[in-house]
Amino acid sequence: MPGIGTYVYPTDAARYGANAADIHQIRVKREGKQVRFAVMFNTLLAPDTTVVGIALGDGGAERMAWPLGAGIETPGTEHVITAWGTGARFDDIPISDAGGSVAVDVDENAFEIALPRKLVGDSFRAYAAAGLWDAANGTWMQVGATRSATQPGGGDGAHPNIFNVAFRQDEDTTVGPRNHFYETNWWWELAQAAALAEGNIDRYFVDIELDAEDTPQRAYTGYHQRIYRSSVRIAPPHEGLTEAGVTGWEANPAAVWRYNFLGPWQTYNVYVPEQFDRMTVMLHGSGINSFGIWLPGLQRDLGDANGSILIDPLALGVSSGYADHAELAVLESMDDAEKHYPVDDSKTVLSGVSMGGVGTYRMLALHPDLFAGGVDWSGCAHSPGYCTAVEMAPGELFANYRNHELFIHHGGLDYLLPAYMAGHNAARMEALGYPYRMALFPHVEHTGFYYFDSWRLESEFIRPLRIDENPVHVTFRTSEAWWRPEISPRLVYDHAYWVSGLRTRDPTLSDRAYGTVDATTMGLGRSEDSSAPFAPTFSLGAELEPNDCQFYGPSGRAFCMSHTYSGREDVPGEAVPRQNSFTTTLRNLRAAAFDMERMGLSVEEPLVVEITTDGTSDVTILGTGQVSVEGAEAVQAGNDIVLKLPSAGVYEISLVAS
Repeated sequence: MPGIGTYVYPTDAARYGANAADIHQIRVKREGKQVRFAVMFNTLLAPDTTVVGIALGDGGAERMAWPLGAGIETPGTEHVITAWGTGARFDDIPISDAGGSVAVDVDENAFEIALPRKLVGDSFRAYAAAGLWDAANGTWMQVGATRSATQPGGGDGAHPNIFNVAFRQDEDTTVGPRNHFYETNWWWELAQAAALAEGNIDRYFVDIELDAEDTPQRAYTGYHQRIYRSSVRIAPPHEGLTEAGVTGWEANPAAVWRYNFLGPWQTYNVYVPEQFDRMTVMLHGSGINSFGIWLPGLQRDLGDANGSILIDPLALGVSSGYADHAELAVLESMDDAEKHYPVDDSKTVLSGVSMGGVGTYRMLALHPDLFAGGVDWSGCAHSPGYCTAVEMAPGELFANYRNHELFIHHGGLDYLLPAYMAGHNAARMEALGYPYRMALFPHVEHTGFYYFDSWRLESEFIRPLRIDENPVHVTFRTSEAWWRPEISPRLVYDHAYWVSGLRTRDPTLSDRAYGTVDATTMGLGRSEDSSAPFAPTFSLGAELEPNDCQFYGPSGRAFCMSHTYSGREDVPGEAVPRQNSFTTTLRNLRAAAFDMERMGLSVEEPLVVEITTDGTSDVTILGTGQVSVEGAEAVQAGNDIVLKLPSAGVYEISLVAS
């Protein structure tokens, strides 16, 4: 999505990273007779690219202009620190002459500025802003009309030479003047851009008391943004913004996905209701950087009504595809949210729109035990051409949804991903007998549902979902061609529920060289859940009068809430007599492991295992201790036993504690 302002960075990416004046955080502390300021940036590739100004004063009415060409003035200012990494000034003298110092750390993207406490005081009001440094002239770099390799563009000479202002708390106005989805504060910059256009940043300050006691971190509710430090590292220099994008999905060179944000500091948007106990992950579509969880109806239906925080990962860019590094970014956003909000992770649901819908299908299949179910708006997973060729065929992984429920929401007038794609997805779920819901809106385009901002069908679907941590039946299909251990061990898809350690026999084949495990335990004392079709319905739309439509969207078409609703509903399994046994079928797997405790099994009584394999396999039974085995060669491996199956066949194996 385009930004609000006009300033653009110089084109020399190796020096400026298209992001060199983006303040990440500012810290202030008293240390003996000094006061230290640490200013950290998202990107700092060279020490002298960036300048920061920090204005200090008593908050009075008298105004002071910042020196060295910043182009701004602030009220109640008595002193201005200007630091550019390789030097600094206190008002109009070198900082060393004032008894201070400046240091730069390009590895941590930080300036550290020290000044005598007697100059700063123990209590003051601070303003701060950053821009680019003109080393040749010793001034803030002037923003001209046209950019070059060494000069920023988009300016007119009449506005401050400032790219980013600190201490901003008023970026919560997220809907544009016509209340349209596409006129929103996508980059949390609308208020800042307006302030800089006016040449007035008076409202952006913080009052600092160095002797004050520490206060607890504010517990935010409502809609806001979080920044976290990610382990993701993409393409040297591993930071900054690349406007053209770095190609993602290395397994598929033809992929259209790109990463734009390369640095360790990543973001996600979050909506926090007053009361919550769960999390719903919402993946944005291609070309936009947010799902849109600022929408009041979405907050009402999916957040407040369900008691769910809503998280909306940036995932490295506007068209990242949610695989490889971007997939890890989603998982790390979830980790950060769980650290700050007490949620029950057994209720976590994955959802997404368009590209995010594709990501939902894919991540739900490859991380089945992380999510209780999935909701897909205008996505695709199995169709001739587009989704099969570009998205690593997530449609071929539908069997992995055995213990999930899916909600498929699609518009009949979808011009980007036609409705037949949703039909393919529903047909796969129907053929497998898995539970799902499909809502088809015949008058709605690709993202037309945003204009109604009604999510009650999805809310009702999500509310009862829970992860079955130890299901009776596990089906999991994987391909080592997709694994990315060089990025993170979390991108090795070799486990699901109580199955782990999966290895295919010939991982050098194409990404269609699947290995599949299909296993059922009789040790849990219950039967497998099933599903049954429910009677399809047609609705004119609960929110509108009959035949009432709204004329919005890129094409100006009429969007109507009328829809059909069909699918299969879950039928919980009944209690059955427990048996100390399990069965499994292995296809193209040379190794697999099973967690006996989670399967409700024990070798304190005879354990009966039936294994069907299409070739040589090593099957590890975890947590057996010392056992005797009949029906197969076995090797003791610590507290586990490895069953050595030499060829294709059906093996009846008995284990008992020795």
